[in-house]
Amino acid sequence: MEKPMKAIITGDVINSREVESEIWKKELQKLFQTIGKETKDWQIYDADRFQLIIDANKALEFSLLIKATLKAIKPLDARIAIGVGEIENLSDEITASKGVAFSYSTELFKDLKKSTLSIKTPNDRINQELKTVVDLLTFVLHNWTEKMAEYFKIAYLNQNLNQKQLAKLLELKSQSTVSSILKRAAYEEILQAILFYQIKLEQL
Repeated sequence: MEKPMKAIITGDVINSREVESEIWKKELQKLFQTIGKETKDWQIYDADRFQLIIDANKALEFSLLIKATLKAIKPLDARIAIGVGEIENLSDEITASKGVAFSYSTELFKDLKKSTLSIKTPNDRINQELKTVVDLLTFVLHNWTEKMAEYFKIAYLNQNLNQKQLAKLLELKSQSTVSSILKRAAYEEILQAILFYQIKLEQL
């Protein structure tokens, strides 16, 4: 495609009623504001659902950041469906926009049951390859503690910092604590999964 591939992320907040909505909404809004304008590029609606548009190559990493943001607040998590494809009609309100990516995302979201993360592209073979990786990611993230989620997010958003600098940012006395928690969170393996996803998109 001549234009950059786009992705639509559709999701909702798991256990949203167990935490005051203003707490998690504030954190999600802060994250969403980094990719664009409310209503046009992202929207939180129906109490605990959200939808956003993003460059396709950033969709998986951003979805993981959404899950990290919520999992840092016990007992929250997110159910997320990523649809990759064309955008035919982009409205001033994202929930009124149309296109293949929207269809994939909304259909996937309706089908989400036990899985909390799924991806669909126009290529069935690539979808199957991505499913294997996404299933492993889902298993890893399911076992994240709040600390693992928090440290993953901070480390990912500050990849220019070394572990000593990260420890200072997190107000920790020892950088070994950062290293240990990131290792248990499978930080390096998740980076490889994101890279695999981006490589697969180049094959579309």
